[in-house]
Amino acid sequence: MTTNICFIANYSKTIFFEAIAHKLKKQGINIFWLTVSNKLNESLCNTWGKDNVLYINNSQRHGTPISDLRINEIIQSDRALRSHKTSAKIYLESIQQPIFDFIKNHNISFVFGEITWGHEILTLRITKKHPELNCRFLNPHTVRLPKSYFGFFLDEQQSNLAVKSNNTVELEINLIPEKPAYLKLNDILVKKHFSLASRASRIANFIWRKNYDKFDPTIVHDRLQNILFKTKVEINRETYRLIKKHTYEDIKEKKYILYLLHKQPEASIDVIGRYYDDQYINILNTWRSLPQDHSLLVKEHSNAIGDRSYFFYKMLNKLSDTYIIDEQEETYNLITHAEGIVTVSGTAAYESALMGTNSYTFAPAFFNKLKNCTNITLNLIKDSNIFEPATNNQKYSTPEFSNWLSQRIFKGVVSDPISDISCISEDNITCVSNAFMEITKYTELENAH
Repeated sequence: MTTNICFIANYSKTIFFEAIAHKLKKQGINIFWLTVSNKLNESLCNTWGKDNVLYINNSQRHGTPISDLRINEIIQSDRALRSHKTSAKIYLESIQQPIFDFIKNHNISFVFGEITWGHEILTLRITKKHPELNCRFLNPHTVRLPKSYFGFFLDEQQSNLAVKSNNTVELEINLIPEKPAYLKLNDILVKKHFSLASRASRIANFIWRKNYDKFDPTIVHDRLQNILFKTKVEINRETYRLIKKHTYEDIKEKKYILYLLHKQPEASIDVIGRYYDDQYINILNTWRSLPQDHSLLVKEHSNAIGDRSYFFYKMLNKLSDTYIIDEQEETYNLITHAEGIVTVSGTAAYESALMGTNSYTFAPAFFNKLKNCTNITLNLIKDSNIFEPATNNQKYSTPEFSNWLSQRIFKGVVSDPISDISCISEDNITCVSNAFMEITKYTELENAH
């Protein structure tokens, strides 16, 4: 029986997905697409056929919701839909039936996509809410560690990984933390982004609206909103220099808990960490729960300078024994000497647990299975100290976790050619395509958590 699968197109990642799709087509798999971009719609229709592409833009204003999919939650998780106000709800209600019918009429067994945009989250929820479709949404994504491995996530929080076939050869993986290559690349991209030439190019594109798609729901269309947002970022970057920041040498004699900030907006906090997207509240509650003899360190993400205002940092400075750490300080060194690490869903919590430092995430994560990595909630005020080491006997030691993870991950780089050009190399495409083939043949995806 032929397998039908659907990819959700997503900007430059579509190049990567198309390379995978061509490999899968040669293996007899039928390929379908879902897109919100007019430009991508035209390109995909030319390559794959009009009948194989569903184009759902925000010009759609008619349609009855097929089920309760918690639309408000999706809107708040999508940085663009949040700006569309009432039209966002109408749009998400209108595209439910077309997505449902497209999956049903084409007998699609798997949808592969990101969990960044509202239409992606909506599609995931439709497949979960309607088991009669017999379709699974899988989010292929890096597992951060080990490097150059990925898995197929089953949920919006990326906390549950699909299990591979029992016939798969068990991997020998290395879980030694190392600074991800993408951080260095991101630093270069951020520096380039704020160069004079890049700023001039963006201003020109903004004025002449080059390649502007007025029906793309992933774009903030209000020009005044865009101007105000970009202006705010520039002001924030400049005023950040005025904030007093500390080095490790300043605090090395102290016992401390380290809170690592997320870049925002970003799916890691807007989607995965929803309900914990107010990072000041997270920090405040962490500070409230500190052991009496501990200080709180807050370190900014080097790529997030400009996300937060001068007043955000000033509020942090009002919290006693709280120190804003220079973003250039070596994070691994801070982790090594910390009593605990707190983040919403960041890789640092994963790395900390592997390094033997207790770590805490507000959002559930697959690496919470490690013995010293705990998922906490806003209800921090308890009789017991939340920063005491975890005592859950069901937690895994590092070797046990490594064995658990090896049953759920594949060798390969899942990315886009702008972030990592190696993802579209012939060897990588072949490797990742084989993983897609394997996962589409294996149906017992959740046979063990």
